[in-house]
Amino acid sequence: MKIKKIFLGKENQSASLTTYVLDDSIETLNGKSRPAVIICPGGGFFTCSDREAEPIAMYFASLGYHAFVLRYTTYFSDTLEMSDLLKTLPKKENTIYPKQIRELGEAMLLIRKNASKWHVDTERIGVCGFSAGGHVAALYSTEFNEPVLTDYLGVDKNDLRPAFGILGYPITDYHLLDADLEREKITLRTTTL
Repeated sequence: MKIKKIFLGKENQSASLTTYVLDDSIETLNGKSRPAVIICPGGGFFTCSDREAEPIAMYFASLGYHAFVLRYTTYFSDTLEMSDLLKTLPKKENTIYPKQIRELGEAMLLIRKNASKWHVDTERIGVCGFSAGGHVAALYSTEFNEPVLTDYLGVDKNDLRPAFGILGYPITDYHLLDADLEREKITLRTTTL
């Protein structure tokens, strides 16, 4: 297996793609291409969880997939910090939409560019994400053909099209999230009086 960390990004190195490329073998595919999956770990957009990164990649590898873990841009850069969600955090413009889906697009293009070297079947590259990463995968799956990606990356939509999307408990409703957070603030205020 070839494991390598590659930094992405037109602007900086805040995102990386770790490859879990299976070795070619006479016993398995003997030079034929394999499907691939790009994994977007969760972490509440604060960080990317290790629990939803390499273990998921290894599982897909056991099924015969090349796996790639995208550590997309998050609010915090390297640590598993969790902020007090009852306090307003300063806005970090360089960490908000559409940054993460553009990084996923860059990862897709990098895999396609190296498809022959890595023995990747370009017709079977999918995306998988959990929680916040599920949100990134869902947005990417529905916006791969929109100018926010095609124009920014300067490519045709077919170069970005995922073959499949796997969403594990994705964040899909920010309105609900806002309502839950407001309810928590009210509960905390009443319990501390």
